[in-house]
Amino acid sequence: MNCRADDRWEHPFPRTGRVLHALRQHNTIVLEWSFIMSSLHEARAAFDRGAWAEALASLQAIDARTPLDPDDLDRLAAAGTLVGKDADATAARTRAHAAYLERGEPVRAANSAFWLAFTLIEQPGQQAQAAGWFARARRLIEDAGMPCVEEGWLLCAAAYGRVLESAFAAAHAGFAAAVDIGRRFESPDLIALARHGQGRSLLRLNRTSEGLALLDEVMIGVTGGEVGPLVTGVVYCGVIGECHQLFDLRRAHEWTAAMERWCAAHPDLVPFRAECVVHRSEALQWHGFFAPAATSDAVINQLHGAIVKALGSSQVKSRLAAEGASVVGSSPTEFAAFFQQEISKWTAIAKRAGIQPE
Repeated sequence: MNCRADDRWEHPFPRTGRVLHALRQHNTIVLEWSFIMSSLHEARAAFDRGAWAEALASLQAIDARTPLDPDDLDRLAAAGTLVGKDADATAARTRAHAAYLERGEPVRAANSAFWLAFTLIEQPGQQAQAAGWFARARRLIEDAGMPCVEEGWLLCAAAYGRVLESAFAAAHAGFAAAVDIGRRFESPDLIALARHGQGRSLLRLNRTSEGLALLDEVMIGVTGGEVGPLVTGVVYCGVIGECHQLFDLRRAHEWTAAMERWCAAHPDLVPFRAECVVHRSEALQWHGFFAPAATSDAVINQLHGAIVKALGSSQVKSRLAAEGASVVGSSPTEFAAFFQQEISKWTAIAKRAGIQPE
């Protein structure tokens, strides 16, 4: 230390206090950044393993501290869609689209625009916005002037439009072209969605055997985990819907049982909306035990008691659960009433469709 004549002490390093403060600020920033990167790694891992509710909450928490990059905004949007948070998904995907444009990545921006339209098109009152996002994606791809997998997604969208116009041959051709692009860019999701469209178009063209064979092939990939969850939900709903249109309840039940096992592994998934919920529940209801019409009530009650006892065993319950089924346990009277309701419902549907019993 230096001592002046007036006995005032002067610190030899007068800026040390400010340097230490700057170091503390730097360390705080480093620690904050390390925390964010660690949290981001955990959020991405949660998304990859199918824990979409956890991923959504984590990504939203990180985004509140520092804005996510567009790749992670797309993850947030996908997670939001999968857990039924459509508004959160739309907001995140819109931001991702804008961020890609700002980074000079028009093809990635087109991808975000397509998925925005894809998720909006089934929402009430959102068809105009969906059409606008499809148009935006198409323009971006055309302006980019380079081959990309997004061209296949847009072909699927256009082919879907042909389906709505009942131009099924044109729709089939569009979906087939999308399959070719999916193969070129090795996109299992695009191939699955396009083949699903092909199969349904073939059914509309009365090429039933070909159409069902193609849908069965697509479902093998879906239940085998080859396809992402967004496309999985669409394909499942479409296939089960077609099975009911064709009164093919055996096929509907088989695929429903397979999908139930997949859903059990993802409890926060919400892929079944509107009529898909109805189709799924109908497919799982068609099971029961029948006896000849002349069987006495005493015998019926005795058989019912034995069946209830058998279905109550843990071994049988485990076996049924493995097949995607559960025991309802209705009484003979309740089941008879349900069966009569089903007969009335499907008889009316068959009459409206002009179907004659064989």
